[in-house]
Amino acid sequence: LRFAASEKVRVFGANLSYGAGSLTGGATSNLTIGTGSDITLNAISNGLNNFFTGRSITLGADLTVNGTLTLTAGTFTIGTSTLTLNGPTIAGIPANLVTATTSSLVFGGSSSGVFIPGSITNLNNLTLNNPNGVTLNSNITLAAGGVLTLTSGIIQAGTNTLKITNTNPAAAVIWTAGSFVNLTSGAVERTLA
Repeated sequence: LRFAASEKVRVFGANLSYGAGSLTGGATSNLTIGTGSDITLNAISNGLNNFFTGRSITLGADLTVNGTLTLTAGTFTIGTSTLTLNGPTIAGIPANLVTATTSSLVFGGSSSGVFIPGSITNLNNLTLNNPNGVTLNSNITLAAGGVLTLTSGIIQAGTNTLKITNTNPAAAVIWTAGSFVNLTSGAVERTLA
């Protein structure tokens, strides 16, 4: 299924099936998946602009959303994939975003006021490439092989703790000058070998 720039694709009803194929989106492509049974969303090459969902979805491949991700019902599970969010903070019910120690989140773009939902407590990798930064709403633990990458911007941790359990000092944190984790009374913990 291909949809051209600025086209909107809406899927409603009980069943969405596209087999082993893939979807092709683009920087201005919007996708709405309404209510219905749970699905695994396979690859969407070229990413999406806005993505609106009203059912439980598990990512079966990496996904980039350049605009707004709106979650209104059901869980949106990253699983073993990487979700790249280049737009504003998650709309609707951000707590519906579910991650595990195998999940990776990338925050890019240049939107300000971006929050990492409080439902996020475990990740494999966390990448910040947004000059306006992001704010933690929970304690987050990165998995044993996980990497914190700070390319651009500041992670505002506030009273939360960002725990890095990767014991390899050369791989645990990758950063660019001017990017860091800002704390009020929270902490950055790192497990040493």
